[in-house]
Amino acid sequence: SCRNLLIYMDADLQKNVLPLFHYALNAEGVLFLGPSESIGEFTDLFQPVDNKWKIFKRKEFFTERALDYPGMPFYHGLRLEAVDEKRRSVAPDLHQMAERAILDHYAPPGVLVNEKYEILHFLGKTDKYLEMPRGKASFNIVNMAREGLRLKLSTALHNAVRQKKTITDEALRIKDDDGLRIIDLTVRPLTGTNLKENIMLVLFEDKTPVGKPALKKGKKGAKKDADPGMVSLEEQLVSTREHLQTTIEELETSNEELKSTNEELQSVNEEMQSTNEELETSKEELQSTNEELITVNTELQNKVDELSQANNDINNLLASTDIGTIFLDTNLHIKRYTPAMTKIFNLLSTDANRPITDITTKIDYGDLAKDAGQVLETLVQKEQEIRTQDGAWYAMRIAPYRTIENVIDGVVITFVAISSLKESQGLRKALKEQTLREEELLKESEERFRAIFEQTSESIMLIDVKKGALIEFNNKACENLGYTRDEFKKLKISDIEANESAAEISKRLDKIVKYGADIFETKHKTKDGKILTTQINAKVVSIRGEKFIQIISWRY
Repeated sequence: SCRNLLIYMDADLQKNVLPLFHYALNAEGVLFLGPSESIGEFTDLFQPVDNKWKIFKRKEFFTERALDYPGMPFYHGLRLEAVDEKRRSVAPDLHQMAERAILDHYAPPGVLVNEKYEILHFLGKTDKYLEMPRGKASFNIVNMAREGLRLKLSTALHNAVRQKKTITDEALRIKDDDGLRIIDLTVRPLTGTNLKENIMLVLFEDKTPVGKPALKKGKKGAKKDADPGMVSLEEQLVSTREHLQTTIEELETSNEELKSTNEELQSVNEEMQSTNEELETSKEELQSTNEELITVNTELQNKVDELSQANNDINNLLASTDIGTIFLDTNLHIKRYTPAMTKIFNLLSTDANRPITDITTKIDYGDLAKDAGQVLETLVQKEQEIRTQDGAWYAMRIAPYRTIENVIDGVVITFVAISSLKESQGLRKALKEQTLREEELLKESEERFRAIFEQTSESIMLIDVKKGALIEFNNKACENLGYTRDEFKKLKISDIEANESAAEISKRLDKIVKYGADIFETKHKTKDGKILTTQINAKVVSIRGEKFIQIISWRY
């Protein structure tokens, strides 16, 4: 850690101090500088860890660089003499010369290569072992190796990279310009570095006997030693065998990798087959869904046709009736009216969405808008007998307009002509009595129907067309299926169907609604789980303007 000290030194002194820091640090050591300091041009010695906080890490350095050690301690205020300055400036050259002399005369020559066998740096003279290749320039050490060294060097490099250990081959015979030379080859992987690629040190140690720098290719050498050609051939054969063994190992490794890749491809193929099966299943599901959508679309089209027919019926009913009816929204604006209303109000086809107060009328009644607003507020209908300017009498009724969702969306005002009733009170009384008599007959009919409904020996049920809920049922249905009336009231038609027929009952109900009636056989499930085979006679009935399905069933 040297923070905020370098800023007090000049550039030359900083250039001497930073290499000392590199020398003093251990491998992968860390240097801390001040926020205003930097390593300058020494990017080959340190690599940044955090530029903001000026933290740097020591890099392994292979290029020769001489250290400039200070001649004396840095005492505060002490100035060096000119002679000392000159001596210190000469010191790096002396160190560099000494290191170079050691490398040239005592250390074996060699090179630094990467994992691609490319030469990164030369150490000493290597021209006796390496030569520049012919043709395209290349720093591949295998291509530059002299005759007799290439196969051994390639094998040693391969084994050093694969085994991560030093490989040594002794007594290799190589040919140079002077003849045959005996050397020891060493390939050493460099460990403990922070380099991203593998770096190897290749050393060539000359073992040629002293006094015999090279084995000459003459007759004297042939007499004393064995035939050099045979020795060379034998060495090449051994090297070739080792190279072939290395190649075989590489092929076996490649074969294992290919087997692993093949297994992965088979696994991927199985996954693709599984995916294809899932896609096929999804396709079938989509096709089934499409068919269901087509069926639903057909049903919706049928309902649209029915709605259109009902709308036509309503239009014809409104056009043919003599009862004057006008529909107003919540703001008392005109929404719709029947043709009979033109006898009472001066209405035109363009009066839609206009306030009712803007329309002139033929009746002697000025509280129409007030009464309509009161009905909207209280939801209590109002009846009033009114007279037109030409002497005609009408029974006016103002009632809330309710939607299917039971939402108040305005008022409905009806005008029924009662001039004849006004002229004949007796006829009016008779009409009232007739109405009472019809109500009594209707009540008697309902009581009679209820008695028959409860006393019949068959189960009878009324089912809601939309929800499938049991709206009405007789005691026989409760008795046959073992439920109380309160329990039976909470059930749907699907709840009393057996498992095998429960899924079909919805389609049966749709068919009954579509065709009006149907006779079929099904299986009912009692409360205690007993299965009853049942004959069903079903038809669509209309009660008070609503459609229900009446089911009469009996067991056999």
